[in-house]
Amino acid sequence: AFPFFKWPWPIQKVYKFDKRIQTFEDQFTEDFTADDNTLNTMVYVGWRITDPMIFFPKFAGGSVTEAEKTLEGILRTAKSGTVGRHPLSDFINVDPQKLKFDDIEREIKGLVQSQLQANNYGIQVEFLGLKKIGLPESVTQAVFDQMTQERQRLVSKAQYEGEAEAQTI
Repeated sequence: AFPFFKWPWPIQKVYKFDKRIQTFEDQFTEDFTADDNTLNTMVYVGWRITDPMIFFPKFAGGSVTEAEKTLEGILRTAKSGTVGRHPLSDFINVDPQKLKFDDIEREIKGLVQSQLQANNYGIQVEFLGLKKIGLPESVTQAVFDQMTQERQRLVSKAQYEGEAEAQTI
């Protein structure tokens, strides 16, 4: 049993790393689907440090924020590539059987994990999911305008039929 000791500060410093899962959310970004529709997406990620000896030199003194910046770049690339391979109907559909959220999440996670392993960052993605999906404001406004025009046509038709009925009476 050898006694373990630490040299004073200028010679040696102890770095502690959290083994728990870290959570991270990317920014709400616009991506294009396979059928050229714009879709806003946000993804959440749970990751952990698997090898501190690799993690420490890669991220400026073991900085979790630096790791998340790198992870954000990798995630953005994987997300836009995956969304670009799927049509809008895989994300938004009235038939729940045609939605492919699980497949899309698995694809994004696989791409992110393969990039992390290829670059040997010492971190691993534990879980990943789509947090938020939306249409851009321009598309939403166009849908509202179309609904307004359709309602206006129905009002005009009802008004015309009422006036015709009044003429008959």
